[in-house]
Amino acid sequence: MRRFVCCFAEESRSEGDGHPTSIKEECKVPLCWLSCFAYFLNASPAIRLVEQAKYKAYDSALQSALAQGMARKEAERHSQKLAQAAGKEKSCQARRISGPLFAAVWDTFEVLYYGGSFLEASMQASGTLCGTWLGALEGEKRMGRVGYLVGGQIGSWVGSRLALMVYDIGKAGQLLVSEMSGPLFGIDNNGGDEL
Repeated sequence: MRRFVCCFAEESRSEGDGHPTSIKEECKVPLCWLSCFAYFLNASPAIRLVEQAKYKAYDSALQSALAQGMARKEAERHSQKLAQAAGKEKSCQARRISGPLFAAVWDTFEVLYYGGSFLEASMQASGTLCGTWLGALEGEKRMGRVGYLVGGQIGSWVGSRLALMVYDIGKAGQLLVSEMSGPLFGIDNNGGDEL
């Protein structure tokens, strides 16, 4: 994997931009498609949590139905329907979490691989996570499952760019403060006194 990314990095650096963001975006598209594919196939990464939610919903609905005086067979049928609905809801929640997490982890490793600081990686990952999540939810509301994919991809890009802008503004502010504090306290930037 490292050689694969290095060959793209060399190719991009030879063009002169120094940071292969276009290659990164091209590599993120298959990951977004993969998470959308899992969404389409209803493949949940948290099967255990889904089954626990089904069991709890079934148990509580059965106890409630029997306490109300319903017949055993009818209560089991009613409880099974409620358990299926609870499992479906929990499965949707798990899918909505896994896609943005994949995108955020990818961005974190990408920034750290190319020599970024841990603060930069965490800022970009948090922006990607929030952007992907919000974009996917908004896209799903408007266009369904295709909107989930498109909104997640656009939200990921916008969120990571906004987070990097905030990081760059913070770094510029830090640089300005360090440059301005030198003349104010009579300290030369080369380490000697101005006096």
